Amino acid sequence: LYLTTIKFILLISINLKKFDINQFFLCEKKYCILMSTQIIFSLSYVPFVIFIALSCIYEGKTGILFKRISIAFAAVATISYLIFINNLIV
Repeated sequence: LYLTTIKFILLISINLKKFDINQFFLCEKKYCILMSTQIIFSLSYVPFVIFIALSCIYEGKTGILFKRISIAFAAVATISYLIFINNLIV
């Protein structure tokens, strides 16, 4: 993942006008959509876990705020995971 991030940054910084996300993943559109749902899931699941832990630590309005934020991230993670599973089955 670290090398992929570096590759992404280098592609954008070297030639921003010719940057194409499909060239970055080096895949067909069907598989890029599948990969995108995995990325969205991972980028939303980690904040969900962090904010749910923070809501357990803090009390009062701050705890409630962290719990609401974690619910939003959980919804995004769940939807992206369901889309990912649906794309695998179909």
